[in-house]
Amino acid sequence: MRRRYLVAALVLGVVVAAGVLLAVTLDEKPEPVADTDVAATSTLPTVPAELDVLGERCGPLLHADDVEPDVALVFEAPLQAANRELMREYEALPGLVLDPRDWRAKDKSVGVFVCDGTTLPGSHFGVTPNCGTNVEGYLAEPSVVAQVQSSTSGCAAVQLPLGNGELALVSSVGTYDCLTRPGEGCEEAEPEKYQPLGRRAYLRLVAPDRVQAAALAQLAAAEGLRRVYVLDDQEAYGIAVARHFADAAAAAGIQVVGEGSWDPREDDYRDLMRRIEATDPDAILLGGLIDENGSQVLSDKAVVLGPNSGPVRVLAPEGFRFAPLDEIGSAADDLLAASSGLTVSGLPGRGRDLIEALEAETGRKLESDDALRMVHAAAALEVALDAIARSDGTRAGFLDAVFATRIEDG
Repeated sequence: MRRRYLVAALVLGVVVAAGVLLAVTLDEKPEPVADTDVAATSTLPTVPAELDVLGERCGPLLHADDVEPDVALVFEAPLQAANRELMREYEALPGLVLDPRDWRAKDKSVGVFVCDGTTLPGSHFGVTPNCGTNVEGYLAEPSVVAQVQSSTSGCAAVQLPLGNGELALVSSVGTYDCLTRPGEGCEEAEPEKYQPLGRRAYLRLVAPDRVQAAALAQLAAAEGLRRVYVLDDQEAYGIAVARHFADAAAAAGIQVVGEGSWDPREDDYRDLMRRIEATDPDAILLGGLIDENGSQVLSDKAVVLGPNSGPVRVLAPEGFRFAPLDEIGSAADDLLAASSGLTVSGLPGRGRDLIEALEAETGRKLESDDALRMVHAAAALEVALDAIARSDGTRAGFLDAVFATRIEDG
């Protein structure tokens, strides 16, 4: 499968963690307080063996043998997604990150609850039934100082208002711009509704949608594509990507020859492609998710406008990358897709070592995009552990410490 990816990691603060270049957006960051090197761990709340979350979506506490943890992290990941395809990897990942640290963050012993953050297919900002009840359980347990999330931006959008800025959320995959800054495509209450008490609690370690869209515009220009038709999937993520691309197109010397949407409920898009063909484009931007019937859009584009190696190319955001495109066949060949991080081949040594260790632990080979998900999630865990080490072991101390994150040669 000849998919081409563009690295888009142009954000405000850059860190290197777990051997991969990542980005922490620090828009409207709170004023930090002085770091606390030594915590009075004896005064911290006791960490329970299990987390009381409705539906039993969290596993038992993971921790070092014969050691009672001083603090706990929640690692939330889509354990049930794609027929539990990556469940073993997600469950094994905390151990691979924490074993070399002896399950410690400086003077504090750390435990981890692995919890299921699976959302329904196509629910980037749709039906996220688990997210709210999950965070209510995390908040009710005072020993949980932070949440590391490898689930969608939609889950974060549900959880942040409920958290009231108390529980930090470090995301390894969230790209939705409006979680941290206002702009075109955002609701009037965004991002304020995600920080109802005026305190930011959300950090992302990947490039947001506006950066991916700008990178796609630059890629289109570099490929000599000057006439682009912009499509979205009628969902918030896809609409945002499409609008950001249209905004960036003019500066890149690209003419947007038309804009429209595909209805994910349809089963045939050939008429849509014929209407697009009439605008004489040399590329189509698919703003959206592969889960929103994107595979059928790709297939019908190939039928009407030819393969992506022909006169009409397809540009797509990361929402099309983390998906089994190989199942689509030749319609996905030569897809030009953005990435919010490095490719596997671009990972430094620690990132590649982590992938090898994870494959050895689970006994199976990871696809490249799945491997990147794991490296990004490991980086988020590393950031959280370093913040715990600099904190006093409380949620407030963690928030102060994590927004001061700067890592080099991670």
